[in-house]
Amino acid sequence: GMGAAMLALAPALLEPIGMIRRLRPSVLLRRDLDPRKMERSWIAAAVAIAGFALLAARLLRSWRSAAILAGALVLVLGIAFALSVAMLRGLRRLHYPSVALRHGVAGLYRPGNRSGALIAVLATALTLMVATFELSGVVAHAVFDVLPYDRNSLYVAGFRESYREPLRAFLEKLPGVDSVEILSEARMRLLSVDGLDYAFLKGEIHTVVCDSVSSAAAGPARLMVADDRARLLKAHVGMRVDFDSHDRVVHARVAEVRKFTPAERFWSTLRLDCSGLDDAALFHQAAIHVRPEKISAVRAAIAGRYPTLAVVSADDVSETVSGVSRDAMVLTRVVAWYAIAGGWCVLIALVAASRPARLNELGILSSLGATRRAIVRIYTVEFAVVGLASAMIASILTIGFTMAGMSVIFGRIEAAVEWPVAAAAVVLSVIATIGAAWFPAAGLLRMKPMDILRRH
Repeated sequence: GMGAAMLALAPALLEPIGMIRRLRPSVLLRRDLDPRKMERSWIAAAVAIAGFALLAARLLRSWRSAAILAGALVLVLGIAFALSVAMLRGLRRLHYPSVALRHGVAGLYRPGNRSGALIAVLATALTLMVATFELSGVVAHAVFDVLPYDRNSLYVAGFRESYREPLRAFLEKLPGVDSVEILSEARMRLLSVDGLDYAFLKGEIHTVVCDSVSSAAAGPARLMVADDRARLLKAHVGMRVDFDSHDRVVHARVAEVRKFTPAERFWSTLRLDCSGLDDAALFHQAAIHVRPEKISAVRAAIAGRYPTLAVVSADDVSETVSGVSRDAMVLTRVVAWYAIAGGWCVLIALVAASRPARLNELGILSSLGATRRAIVRIYTVEFAVVGLASAMIASILTIGFTMAGMSVIFGRIEAAVEWPVAAAAVVLSVIATIGAAWFPAAGLLRMKPMDILRRH
């Protein structure tokens, strides 16, 4: 958590440190911007992204996954920044019916405000936060679609060959059981692909689904491979793949490479003709389709007859997946909170840094007859637009983020849009941004117009 906090705040800290180190009085007295400011911002962002990639590699134990995570972060930041720039350009061209709206929106373009970068940072952090809440509501539903059977099913997991036929006969006699399907699997150690001993592949344990276990077969066994697994193994049709199963070498030949359905991938990405394998190398799974009102009774009957066998329902699978994903989402929210806090700190710093420009505006507006209430409305509109723009961009990014995530996990496009969550995020973002921005700006309202004009 401390590392995540330091990395989230790095872009906000590195730039002020660089400015302090190169501080010159003339920079404060002149109103032009430091030309090296943008360069330092990109360096700070690169350092932060590299830090996140190192942290991800440490946690995930995979440089490939860390590179994907860093690339996704760069992509999200880039899209957020592009959308913020486009939104600011669009806001500038609109016609506003009130003075507060007109001057409030104009404040976003004040020199040195960096509104585009600020909106992009807040939008990225809000995207992570909103996406975790929206995904939590759709994961459980999606799990049922990925399961090879419907939710009115029970699974008896990991039993040996000696249980196979007695268990089938027992299950088929139970009241409420419509059908029983037994799936055979084997766990084998990969030895080589097409005779090549790849160091990064050798020794990897694979669970394969057995297409047949009935009798001994002559020659290499028939192997079917999912397309993504084939790319990883560098295998194609006709290649020979050797496995080790209980001190016995199993020779297989790739007969087909195709895209597996989510239900097939639930069990394995490899399907093998296991004819002739030793029974000790096999284990079996039973899928039992039960009428909904009989699920509890059937589960109790299995537990009474076979107390050592694990009986799992579709609801148990969904609850387990949701529990695991819930832990990951909580950790993501912690990092997102750090990022949001960092964005608010940047907002407070930018408002504080714009104090001279805002004092000048206050003096001019007061001289033209603006009341304190009118000035409050103008600045509140400016701060609210930052929060609103960030939340709107985050909502757009969240839809794409969740769709991409669900398509990777479940192999199909799944839109996870929870409109109440998105609406709550917009409201809370606007309120929080207004509060954070007024924290350093409230003191300016206590100054008298003549005092401001004399200082300038």
